[in-house]
Amino acid sequence: MTPRGDVGGGRNPGNARRAFRMATYFWGVFVAFLVAVIGRVLYVQEVLGPQLLHAATEQWVRSREEEAPRGSLLDRNGERLAYDVPAFDVVALLDPRAPEHVEDLEATARVLARGLDAPEEAILRTLREGREQGRYQVEFRPYGWKLLPHRKEALEEELRRAGVRGIAFRPEVGRYYPKGEYAAYLLGYVNRDGKAEYGLEAGLDATLRGTRGKTSIPTDNRGVPLPYAEVQGDPAQPGKDVVLTLDVRLQAILEEALREADEELRPKGIWAVLVDPWTMEVLAAAARPTFDPNRYEEISEYTNPFVGKLYEPGSTFKVLTLAAAIEEGVYRDDDTYQAGVYAPPEISPPIRDWSDPRGWGKITLREGIVRSSNVAAVILGYERLGRERLARYEHAFGVDELPFSLTGHAPLPGSVRGRLPDFAAAPPRDVATTTYGQGLEVTSFGLVRALSAAVTDGVLRDPVLVKCVRDADTGTCTPPAASEGRRVVSPETAAKVREILADVVARPEGTGHAYAVEGYRIGGKTGTAQKVDPGTGRYEAGRYVYSFYGFLPVDRPRFALYIAVDEPERPAEGSGEVVAPIFRKVVEQAAPLLGVERGGSGSPEGEGRIGVR
Repeated sequence: MTPRGDVGGGRNPGNARRAFRMATYFWGVFVAFLVAVIGRVLYVQEVLGPQLLHAATEQWVRSREEEAPRGSLLDRNGERLAYDVPAFDVVALLDPRAPEHVEDLEATARVLARGLDAPEEAILRTLREGREQGRYQVEFRPYGWKLLPHRKEALEEELRRAGVRGIAFRPEVGRYYPKGEYAAYLLGYVNRDGKAEYGLEAGLDATLRGTRGKTSIPTDNRGVPLPYAEVQGDPAQPGKDVVLTLDVRLQAILEEALREADEELRPKGIWAVLVDPWTMEVLAAAARPTFDPNRYEEISEYTNPFVGKLYEPGSTFKVLTLAAAIEEGVYRDDDTYQAGVYAPPEISPPIRDWSDPRGWGKITLREGIVRSSNVAAVILGYERLGRERLARYEHAFGVDELPFSLTGHAPLPGSVRGRLPDFAAAPPRDVATTTYGQGLEVTSFGLVRALSAAVTDGVLRDPVLVKCVRDADTGTCTPPAASEGRRVVSPETAAKVREILADVVARPEGTGHAYAVEGYRIGGKTGTAQKVDPGTGRYEAGRYVYSFYGFLPVDRPRFALYIAVDEPERPAEGSGEVVAPIFRKVVEQAAPLLGVERGGSGSPEGEGRIGVR
């Protein structure tokens, strides 16, 4: 018999194998699961980690870009001429769900049009289209875009009086020009988009605009900054203030004089520049027509009258011919000539003096300059200097250069070069007429630059508009790198030029006698330039640019003033009738401010000069 305990033959080998296989399978599944989990963890951590961290960070960290405060433009005494202020966009809320919304479109359009100086139909159209399209709100660009505080307050008052509701004001930043039209063509403007588009605002934009910043700060799920959270990132760097050479007091004098002249003469244009002729710092510059940078949309003339407008200068240019002739030793006061007509065989038609064909008979060269004789200028420049030397001096005085060519930096965009003829190929008459400012073109800054060299120390210098740049952190005001200039004539030649030009004003027969101001010794030169018809290329009768360049005191000029009047409505015999009243008015008011006393020669060098506070 077989024992009970041996029934089945003991451990079954098949069962053992099945158990082993199952154990192996489950262990394999477990290991695979573990590998998958670990792999997923590694994938999430190494691959998706940065993305998930960024997404999470965006939920609890708020980032924002910061606009850099723009630097201000100041006059030389620290008075602000352009700076940033709070501004406001006008918004009309149209959705009935808004706490207050526009109800009567016509009444709202009527009040907004009056307050924004805008066409009523344009405002009403914007309101109607917004309501038809189901918009929550509408804006009114450009009329209601970045209103300055005083305009916002005036509009709010009109809305209140009319009982109009649903108009809101969204805060922005705008650019404000507190003096309005003062020096508008120099300052330029920043448009509503914040882009500098004209004048010094554009030319100095890299200095003024600063650097935008980007910062971030941890917040809760509602966007509220966490306690003790630190702001991270790069904050905005404000732009630097620029102190200009302008003096707002002198600018006010010049603006008022030109305003009155514009009303009386009704010319096509007037422009005037007041400078320190030794340093070429521009103390004031004004023009008509002009514009208000706060309302730049209304500008009618975009050509800058100081650096962008080309015109023939006329007899003021004789100063440069005189200086060159003195420097080369071909001018002598007592040399005589027959005034009236200059008619060598190669000059056709003949060149005539402005008086009449008979001229003034036989006179000295000095008297010829005092009387503004064209023939005297031609004898000195064309006949005695000759074509080659004349060309060399006209180029040396920078007539065909950009007015800022020596410094290499043009703070006023739109600057153009003056124009001289090709002296190598030009006919003799075309060369000769340049001696008295005909057949060439200048800008007012370019001409003042050349004339100032001829009456100071003979060194040509660029106009200077920037006194210094002020650091926002340290307050240090750093002047720009100075140009040494370029010597054209000697100081002795310049002194002789001043002496002769003093006679132009002092002597009764001088063309500048109308510019005399009692108690001041003034030197200067008149100009009456006939204008060319651009269609025919011929000079037109009755169309003139009248001008004068004057300086005082003669011994050592403290300031020079250039004024040009383009085609006044009232006919005139010469510049004395048109320009002299403007000149005298400015001198009477500006001279005391600049330390020039009646009967004296002004303050010694370095004393009384306007400084920067």
